[in-house]
Amino acid sequence: MAVGDGACSVAYADAPSDDLVMDCGAGTNPAATAPADKLLEELVSRKQRQWLPQELLVTHFDADHWGGLARLPIQAQAYKLQGHSLGLKGPKRVTIFYPRFPRPAAPLGVAMVAHALIGTALQGGPFFDLVSAWKKAGAKVTLIPLCRGDSFCGPDEPWNVYWPPKDTDSLSAKSRIAIDTVVEELQLLVVRSGLVRLAYAAARTSELFTEIGEQTALRGTGVEENELEGMPLGSMALQIRLRELASQEEMTGDDPYWDGALWNRVRKYNNALSLVVSNCTGTFLNFGDCEGASLNKLLQLGICPGLTPHDTIRPLVLLAPHHGTQKPGKTFESLFPDANDIVLQNGVQHSQKLRSKRLFYNTKSSNSVLETYGPVFTNPLCTHFFQNL
Repeated sequence: MAVGDGACSVAYADAPSDDLVMDCGAGTNPAATAPADKLLEELVSRKQRQWLPQELLVTHFDADHWGGLARLPIQAQAYKLQGHSLGLKGPKRVTIFYPRFPRPAAPLGVAMVAHALIGTALQGGPFFDLVSAWKKAGAKVTLIPLCRGDSFCGPDEPWNVYWPPKDTDSLSAKSRIAIDTVVEELQLLVVRSGLVRLAYAAARTSELFTEIGEQTALRGTGVEENELEGMPLGSMALQIRLRELASQEEMTGDDPYWDGALWNRVRKYNNALSLVVSNCTGTFLNFGDCEGASLNKLLQLGICPGLTPHDTIRPLVLLAPHHGTQKPGKTFESLFPDANDIVLQNGVQHSQKLRSKRLFYNTKSSNSVLETYGPVFTNPLCTHFFQNL
């Protein structure tokens, strides 16, 4: 689906309750409602669909992949309050799949949520925790973190997980050192900045991270449990306190929220550790935002565990890594799988970065390379193009 610079895909099942929504991003604004609204329009257009989706997959913790999923139940309720009949019932249960980062990198996922929390506070918008939002809609939420070698029950068949790795041994030595360095710098920032310290502590309370709570702890955070009392994640009280701290630290909505170089590295390794999944028949392959050295390592290992790099699946539909912006290199060009159709999920910002990448994907597609941004799509919903593949 076209949701701007974010990503969103829907895999429909024979039984409506088994539909799977993979990502629904909110671009650079985690509080944006448009992606969730577009997804609702798509779901409503399927007249046989009577329930909101009961399976959600978050490839990684960047807001342009999960922000809309957190807004979806809120926007559905807003439609009802405005007198519109969606014909969609709130789910009784929701399963959320998301990446299980290898141990040394676990704090980086929390940092991404903390960054979104600070961003929405400075922009004056509400923050919706993914788990809490669906619980408030009346759903029983099951959380399943995934890594390479796992599988899960998706639409009508099992789905396979190829990335992130179970441990950092699968990464290059350079990547392992870089991740350790970023975590150390993040810890120094948390100690130095009361704003980031409070946001990080609040983000850790999300149920997404409670199962691996100790792995996400940073030494010297200095935030006691009683400091968060009365300020649960997503509460207005927490937003107000974050804005107060931002003012004290002379931060504004135009600032990069914390050191820009560090933020870029935190985001880089969240992308690098994205979920990469496909259905077991191999007709659909989603690379998330996996990129750079991690993508090359995945391609060298083979898309499917146990297969050689060249003995891989050829999907009918492939979602290009990181919205199609991956820079072609020797390993990427030689080992990237062919596909019938390749989709570049992007909006105006990502589309500007493509250029030569479009030419490369043309060589890997036997049918077409499609962008969700640009004149090729006059309708904002493009899911139906693939429904009969």
